[in-house]
Amino acid sequence: MLYLTLTLVALFLAGIAAVILAVKHAPEGIEDENGFRPVTARSPSRSRRPKRKHPARDRALPSMLALH
Repeated sequence: MLYLTLTLVALFLAGIAAVILAVKHAPEGIEDENGFRPVTARSPSRSRRPKRKHPARDRALPSMLALH
């Protein structure tokens, strides 16, 4: 019984290690059947773009200045 338990635990750990290695060495351009690509990092254009805290107020500011 002990050998059976140890064998099952060893197979389970080997399966986990195989999944980790497969994910780590997966090619970049993989897609599933729905065209979904796993996102590994944010796009650089999104991180470089400054966030606007008050977009409505920023749009209204030039028209407010033109009134005075």
